[in-house]
Amino acid sequence: MLYKVSKKSKVYGLLSLLLVFSMAAIPTVANAQEKACVITDAGKKVCGKLVVDSNESQPSKPSQPTVKVEYPDSRTGNIQLLKCSRKASIVACKFIVTMEELGGGDSDMNFYSAYGTRISQATDSKGEDYIADKIIVGKSESKEHLRISMVKDQPMSVTLLFKIPPGVNTIKTLSFLSGRVFGSGNDIAARFSNVNISR
Repeated sequence: MLYKVSKKSKVYGLLSLLLVFSMAAIPTVANAQEKACVITDAGKKVCGKLVVDSNESQPSKPSQPTVKVEYPDSRTGNIQLLKCSRKASIVACKFIVTMEELGGGDSDMNFYSAYGTRISQATDSKGEDYIADKIIVGKSESKEHLRISMVKDQPMSVTLLFKIPPGVNTIKTLSFLSGRVFGSGNDIAARFSNVNISR
């Protein structure tokens, strides 16, 4: 009788050991695309669909393009392109300009549409150039340039207007020129590529 009990104990021990090894091997994938199977503590095999975390299932939205600009007079800032949208042949490109450092001089900055050789421009995929017709900051607008007093870390909305034929849906390169007032050689262009024109 004692022999039988001992034998049963060995059998139960062996089964328990096998169960531990089988538990270590889970989860096993029944269908790599949709299903997964696990073995419960009771030894039952349960299968179900894989659930993807909601954060992972949502495609990440591309961030808006931002260009860091560094001027020779120790001024630095960020120019973010929000969008370019069309109304007939007029394309409006909207930017947010934020100055991180204003340098040791005054806080005024020039933003250019077209002032002599200082121009903001767009180029299409065929190599055609379009010079900005107008620049708008708040209620102020100019066909040449605007002089704006900037505050450190305070965003400023700036819009450039171009005349671009309706058949052009993408701007290959977009250059937005800005610089310190009266600064010779201090003008820097923030450049963006492959910008879609929305309607």
